[in-house]
Amino acid sequence: MTQRMVDSTGAVEIPDEPTMFHSIVPPVLIPLPLRARPHKGKNIFFGLLSSLIGPILVVGALLLAFAVFDGSFPARDIILFIVFGPISFLGGIGFTGVALTCIIDAMRKNPVLVIDAEGFRDTRSGVRIKWSAIRRATLLFTRSGIAGVDLHLRGSMEAWQNPFRIGVLGFRWRPKPDHLILSVAFLDARPHILAYTVLALTQRQGGEVATKTSFVDLGLTPITPTKL
Repeated sequence: MTQRMVDSTGAVEIPDEPTMFHSIVPPVLIPLPLRARPHKGKNIFFGLLSSLIGPILVVGALLLAFAVFDGSFPARDIILFIVFGPISFLGGIGFTGVALTCIIDAMRKNPVLVIDAEGFRDTRSGVRIKWSAIRRATLLFTRSGIAGVDLHLRGSMEAWQNPFRIGVLGFRWRPKPDHLILSVAFLDARPHILAYTVLALTQRQGGEVATKTSFVDLGLTPITPTKL
């Protein structure tokens, strides 16, 4: 892969998104700054769906607990409660957290992610990070595609990281002082464009990137500044 650079007009070149039928794709030029707002439709739909699933799981776990404690639950089936009770309760808490996060994000009107030639600003986490402060950027995938970018920073920082946000959920529960997950899911810009713009600008400032996908390698895995 050739080095992705920011040109004089304030744009960055990234590989276009491949498909199952076209694994070799030409590069595209992304103008900067790149702004992304929450996708209202996706956040509202998933928020409402999660708001239904969450309470059902929590209530189900509580009903199982009451049945065990009052003796109406068969003794031979207590092992089922021990296994599925905590799973149901924690799953319900997780879905409830996702629901609240999605609904709050759907109410945001201003851009939550702004990417420019100097760095990016994420109002969801309350951070402004320069590309030179990133040691390594790694793509994070779910079954639906790119969900976020795991940033390994050159120094520690304090940032609010919502563990229930799509793109963060399931990857890291507790924050690390020198790591930050940048969620690119459920925004009104394509996750591929947001994530690869972050990778290209990180790489331009000497950071490492890792970007292998499930069905095609876009030529970024792994690339270090010494290999460019």
